[in-house]
Amino acid sequence: MKSVYRILFIVILMPFLFGISGKADEPVTVVVRASRHPDFLRIVVEGEESVIQTAKTKQAGNMLSVEFQSVLNLVTLNVPFKINVQGKTLNMAVGPFKTMKTMHLNNPSRLVIDIYQGEAPILGVQGIQEHKGKTEIKPNVGAIIESTIQTGVIKSVVIDPGHGGSDPGLSAGNIGEKAIDLDLSKRLKAMLARSKIRVYLTRQADQSMGLIDRALSSDKLRPDAFISIHVGTGKNFVIYTGSGQQDTSESYSIDRAQEKFTGSSASLAKIISQYIDGDFGAGSSIITHIRSSVLSYISSPAIIIEVPSLASMSYSDASRDRITRAISKAILNYGKDTETTSQ
Repeated sequence: MKSVYRILFIVILMPFLFGISGKADEPVTVVVRASRHPDFLRIVVEGEESVIQTAKTKQAGNMLSVEFQSVLNLVTLNVPFKINVQGKTLNMAVGPFKTMKTMHLNNPSRLVIDIYQGEAPILGVQGIQEHKGKTEIKPNVGAIIESTIQTGVIKSVVIDPGHGGSDPGLSAGNIGEKAIDLDLSKRLKAMLARSKIRVYLTRQADQSMGLIDRALSSDKLRPDAFISIHVGTGKNFVIYTGSGQQDTSESYSIDRAQEKFTGSSASLAKIISQYIDGDFGAGSSIITHIRSSVLSYISSPAIIIEVPSLASMSYSDASRDRITRAISKAILNYGKDTETTSQ
């Protein structure tokens, strides 16, 4: 009798088991399009958010691969290279390239891959426009608080290691930006903490984190300064500040959160630039503006620091310590140096 019940139980469960299995193996559609720009080739992969946000990119010679967690149904639009699907992997024969930068954007959910055959140009106000998503964000400008950096004192810092999780950032061979961003951030935190500065990281491990989540975690802490760490595509250190202006060409506001802190952010960028140049040589750093970045939503003095490209620096322990030491010294001497300069 028990065996009869077992058989009936299995028969009843079979439709559910096969239904679940069939659903898991059901192909998901991704749309791939590409466009050539003067300095890079841009590839955009669109699909459902759950599919795109877990995608991982890999480079093997002249081949670029994107790995997904589901079997793919491919749709291509104006793709100037050979492309094919092998199960859950999208393979693209893009030709030889030096480096690439990936971004996960929303509304619509898409993976944007910029491929550079040489060094990429510095992205200033105009060059960054294509990196914007379409989500309407309206920072609570009325809730912006005064910061002690206004008086030349830095007592607390939020350090934001760029990228993470399914977003690797730049990559060259087996070296990934997200790991370097996190390591540099942890080294900088340790150096500043020894001087009794309160330091917080937006991410502690290899995890995905959106721009809004990074901004919210920072604003809850109300730091005196926010510093986002990234790896660049050129030989220089590039220090970005928010433009502090509203972009009227779009239906939403950006950089509103930085309007009150443009002076403080510029002063922070200037002293860090001075210490980097003092350690790495005159002209090693460049200060410029950027729109539609994490700075757009930060309600405190804030900058992004892009360290030199993976091809321009070895990123040994010694070089990483040298980078973070220069930034640390600038932060620790911010009050003294700005007071001396203003006299």
